[in-house]
Amino acid sequence: MKQKIRENLMDLKSTLEHEQIKMQNLKIQFYERLKSSIIGK
Repeated sequence: MKQKIRENLMDLKSTLEHEQIKMQNLKIQFYERLKSSIIGK
């Protein structure tokens, strides 16, 4: 039983890390776009 819980926690952890990376990438893309649109004007 404990093993199963640990596996689920590891899954959750990797999912969260994946989501954080995705958010980070979106933020970077957003700032890059913002920067280029400001410089472009």
